[in-house]
Amino acid sequence: MKTRNKILFLLTGIIGTVALLVIILYFSLPGIINSEVIQKRLNAYLFRETGGCIAVQKSEVRLLPLPHIVLREISLIIPDKATGLIHAIDVYPDVWSLIRGEVKFSELGLESPRVTVAIFEEKKKKSLEEIEGKMRAVLQVLNSVAPDAVLRIQDGRLDLTKMNRVAFSCEAIQSRLNTSGKSLHISLTCASNLWDSLSFNASLRAEDLKSSGTVQITNLRPHDLFAQLDSEIAGHIGDSEADVSVNFHALGLRQIQAEVTGALPRLILTRGHNSIKIKDLNLKGDLDAEPKSVSVVLGELNSSDPEMKISGQYTLDQTSGIMELNLAGKSIDVQSIRASALALGGDIPVIRTIFDYVRGGKIPAFQFRTSGKAGGDLGRLENMRISGNMVGGDISIPAKDLSFHTVSGDVVIVKGILEGKNIDAKIGNHHGGKGNVRVGLKGKDALFHLDMLVKADMAELPSMLRQKNLIKNEAVLREMDRLSDTQGTAQGRLILGDRLDSIHVVTDISQVNLTARYEPLPFPLTITGGKVFFDEKCMRISAMDADLGHSSFSNVTAELNFDDQADFKISSGTMRLSADELYPWITSSETTKAVLEQVSSIQGRISVSAIDVRGSLPQPKDWKYLLIGELNGVSIDSLFFPGRIEGASGTFRLTNDELSLKDVGMRMADGTFTISGTATKFPSEIRKLDLSAQGEAGPKITAWISGLMDLPPEMSLRTPISMRPAKLLWNKGATTDFDGTMVFGGETRVSLRLSKSPEELSVHQIKINDGATDIAAHVLLNRKTVDVAFKGIVASDSLKNIFAHYPLSDSSLEGDFRTHVILDDPKQFVAEGTLRGKNLQLPWKYDMPLAIQKISLEASGRKVEVDSAEFSIGEKRFNGKGTIDASQGVFFVDIDLFSQGFDWEMIEKISGGTKTVEGTPQTESLADIPLRGTIRLQSDSFSYRQFRWEPLHADVSFDGGTIRIRSKNAALCGISTTGDIDITDQGAELDIALIAKNLEVEPTILCISDKQVDVTGKFDMKADIRASGKIDSIAKSLNGSFTVSSQKGKIYKAQSLDKTLDLVNKTENVKGTLPDLNKTIIDYRAFGASGTIKENMVNVERATLDASSFGIFAQGQVDLAHETIDLNALVAPVNFAQGIVGKIPVLGKITGGSLVSIPVKIKGSINDPEVSFLSPSAIGSAFVGMMERTIKLPISIIEPILPGKPQQ
Repeated sequence: MKTRNKILFLLTGIIGTVALLVIILYFSLPGIINSEVIQKRLNAYLFRETGGCIAVQKSEVRLLPLPHIVLREISLIIPDKATGLIHAIDVYPDVWSLIRGEVKFSELGLESPRVTVAIFEEKKKKSLEEIEGKMRAVLQVLNSVAPDAVLRIQDGRLDLTKMNRVAFSCEAIQSRLNTSGKSLHISLTCASNLWDSLSFNASLRAEDLKSSGTVQITNLRPHDLFAQLDSEIAGHIGDSEADVSVNFHALGLRQIQAEVTGALPRLILTRGHNSIKIKDLNLKGDLDAEPKSVSVVLGELNSSDPEMKISGQYTLDQTSGIMELNLAGKSIDVQSIRASALALGGDIPVIRTIFDYVRGGKIPAFQFRTSGKAGGDLGRLENMRISGNMVGGDISIPAKDLSFHTVSGDVVIVKGILEGKNIDAKIGNHHGGKGNVRVGLKGKDALFHLDMLVKADMAELPSMLRQKNLIKNEAVLREMDRLSDTQGTAQGRLILGDRLDSIHVVTDISQVNLTARYEPLPFPLTITGGKVFFDEKCMRISAMDADLGHSSFSNVTAELNFDDQADFKISSGTMRLSADELYPWITSSETTKAVLEQVSSIQGRISVSAIDVRGSLPQPKDWKYLLIGELNGVSIDSLFFPGRIEGASGTFRLTNDELSLKDVGMRMADGTFTISGTATKFPSEIRKLDLSAQGEAGPKITAWISGLMDLPPEMSLRTPISMRPAKLLWNKGATTDFDGTMVFGGETRVSLRLSKSPEELSVHQIKINDGATDIAAHVLLNRKTVDVAFKGIVASDSLKNIFAHYPLSDSSLEGDFRTHVILDDPKQFVAEGTLRGKNLQLPWKYDMPLAIQKISLEASGRKVEVDSAEFSIGEKRFNGKGTIDASQGVFFVDIDLFSQGFDWEMIEKISGGTKTVEGTPQTESLADIPLRGTIRLQSDSFSYRQFRWEPLHADVSFDGGTIRIRSKNAALCGISTTGDIDITDQGAELDIALIAKNLEVEPTILCISDKQVDVTGKFDMKADIRASGKIDSIAKSLNGSFTVSSQKGKIYKAQSLDKTLDLVNKTENVKGTLPDLNKTIIDYRAFGASGTIKENMVNVERATLDASSFGIFAQGQVDLAHETIDLNALVAPVNFAQGIVGKIPVLGKITGGSLVSIPVKIKGSINDPEVSFLSPSAIGSAFVGMMERTIKLPISIIEPILPGKPQQ
């Protein structure tokens, strides 16, 4: 009982004690829990950490359900950072901590907090270490203040502002934060202007910041989110929505693992004015971030529009900074992806570049890899590798506007190069397969190479190559433009390369079937087989068969280079050519026309069994070629031949240097022949003939042969001629050899063997035989030698039978005569026999006919006696006799020569001043012939230009290389002419004196002026003329002096004087006071002139005319070569005896005793010059002074006054 009572008492005491303690605590807690103290501590902490403060409108302490403080209407201010208003805060302190004097909380509840936080851009980004430090500091505060506490937030709202505008708003915040031990547990839900709902659950361990949790967001609006986070990114996202779920585990902020899933019903991406909409985008991925590396694994990224399935991985080595991105895709629709990519990033080089090339198709699978040390490096083409397989693709080469369609094959983009293998594609109507392509995606000069088997539609191939600018060689393009109506196909390899800015085409065609018109060709070209290799440097064909009109070609092998030289060669093949069709075409070209201008046409069939042609296409004249074949009834028109060659049949061999014929029968002009031999440089300009022929020759053929042999016209042969086997060897401009027998007129038989060159004519043998003529002779003529042997008789009829245009009748030559002459060695001269002839036409080297009317000579030993010789040179006739004697070691001549008259022109021609007949052998020059002796010449007249001597008697002497002509009796229009002329091979020298004393003027002036001037009186003259130079230009070296004077005569006619007086008569100064030569005869008292002669010019230093009513002073030049004059003259309307002009009223005021004159210019043809007034200043003072000294009177020059002009 006692024990029980004790126990009850003890319990009652304990309970009472507890109750007492509770009562004591209850009434003492309000003193312990002092809200003022808590507020002060909170403010002190807040100010210390943030510089802010709080204010509480009302507070109270509640003991139930647990002791706590309720703070109401709390306002929060952190200057320039945050403001807030909290409806109520329930603070549950840890009572035992309070009893110990510490302030710790066990629970904190916030009701309807409304907080606004200003966001500022941080000038310096905090490092992860700094952020982790702050996180640890916060956790330490929480653990110190509320080590096992709970924070609850109900109906919260958080506004984040930028520039005083709300950027982010989170409302309906429900959150619970637990601190347990050293861990923090957070759960939060809210709604926002950026999403519909967010759920966040996480736990964080304070000691190492190890955390884990989940985030789920419904209807996230990415465009609004990024508008606040990154305005640049936000500008590329349109009105989109997404559901996102994240599970993460982390150790601090530098080691994070997360699993992310997302679903975007729509994602709108924009750039500039363009936007795209991606539908049904789903993604799954993992993030693994560590201090040394970051890895993002994209397990799935799918969308329905555009259609794509992508997975991949992104890694970052944070030590080296190297990033790698690997993506794999499936079921990619290139066209939709391209449209979306270009719409957003068409101005981004890498996107534009890739999709400029890749334009359509399906990619069943692809791989993408890129790397770099910066984000920008990932977008560099050189860092990317893209590989995949394409089906039904479209690939374009923008640089050449070249498109490949229905492309299938393997495609790789690596280091900025797109590479395709096993490519099948279409290029227009061309089908390609088994191709490889490489394209550089960066730079205008990037790599490009295509190698593909192609079956080409030849109708479109040339235009495609031009339109796509695949061929730049102008020579090739010009030739392509000449193709038309192209049809057919070609199969082979097409190779394009090797840079985008310089794409060259190579084709290697193994099969071809083609018909086309090629502008230079006269007919469509049909190719039915063969191989063709083509690039922009050359084209090679082999084993080709083709038809061109009625011509065909088989098994042809050829090559053509497309450089400036356009070298080509045809090395093999056979041909059947229709010359009727092909030759007009060949000669239609200007380049070949020049080569073949000698051949106007070729007709017939030509078979070529072997061919080798090579050269430069634009230079046909330089081609090297060999053709071997047969002529079948070929006709040729050639300027070289005298007529058309017809029916030519036989074998031939033709090169660029030579045409060889064998047993070719033909008809040509008026001849029929069978010919074998060669013609060199055929057909452009035949330089050599080596022919053997027999047949019949008519006039045309004969004239042609005569021309080849350079026979002068007087030796033209008469036709018809029957040619027995004869051989002709002719070298143009060099030698001609003939050996054969000819029959003229059916009876005169001539056997001839000769050699002829410009230096020598050698008639080795000539025999002429018919009923009237029987001779045998040989002749050798060259520069040093004359060798002649003649025996027999030649009748006129025989000469006419042989020569077609023999000009003389009753011709004959008879004798037995031999001579051997070495022109520079008279000691070897031998002559024997007699020779008599008449009316003989002789060929010689000058272009004037030489005819012998009669000759009779006799020779013995070293002497030839010419009994008589009558001959003509051109129209000039001569006769003479004399001897030629070489017994003294020189050729000594002693000849008397008579002539009715000759001229200087004939001497010029014989002395070498005129071109000689081409091909005539040249003899030794006169200087090299030891010639001595004299020819006594008596000629009735001699003419030099317009001057005529009557008579001319002179001795012509020879002294080695000099011919000296000494005048013995000569008169030029009555003026005695004496002097010497020396002529050598180098030219001539002359020294001539002209003297007249008291001769009648009229006959001389009429002779010299060719009756253009008629003056009477007596005159004296003295002139000395010298010259030295080449004969044909000796007039240019004339020099000398002259004086002439005449007295008391009459002037009947003088055109220059008449024009001068007429002009001066028109002036107001004279008013017609001077005589008119057309109406009156002018008397003159004196005329005088003097001057010099140089070359063709007569310099008149002084000329005066003293007439009855006027005087004239003149000075100037007379050009004898051009027969012109140029004189300055003064006309004084008074004679010298009257003296002072002032006595004549019409001349105005008295000039102080001077002679007044009017200046005129006399210029033009000697016979009819022009006369005009001169300015007084044009008259030189020297001329005036000379005239004043002549007339002993001052001269005053006045300006002529014309009618209507005021007097000066």
